[in-house]
Amino acid sequence: MRNKGFRMNKQLSKPHRNVSSQKPDISGSGTPLIRDAIIQAAIEAGDGSLIDYLRRRAATHPSAFLTLLGKVLPLQVTGVDGDVIKTRIEFSIVDPKRSGGRHGS
Repeated sequence: MRNKGFRMNKQLSKPHRNVSSQKPDISGSGTPLIRDAIIQAAIEAGDGSLIDYLRRRAATHPSAFLTLLGKVLPLQVTGVDGDVIKTRIEFSIVDPKRSGGRHGS
C-alpha cells in the first residue's frame, strides 16, 4: 500500500552543506605576507601613519571601523593578573532629618 501525500525526496536524505557560507581562515599564520602588505598599504594611505589612516576611517566609516574594533578587542575582560572583575553595588537610604547635613533644617 502506498502512503498518500508522502514522497521521499532523495536529495533531502543527504546532509546539505552550504559551501557559500564557509569562510576560509585568513587569520592564521599562513598569510603573513598578505597581512603585512595590507598593513603597509594602510600606512601608505595614511601618509606614513597607520594611526592616521585608521583615524580617518573611523571618522568616515564608523560602522566598519567599529566592526574592526570588535574583532581585535578581547572577548572577555579580566581584572588585574587575569582575575575576575568583582562588582559591588551599594544602596544607602539616608533620612535627611537625621543626616545632619544641609538638607535637614
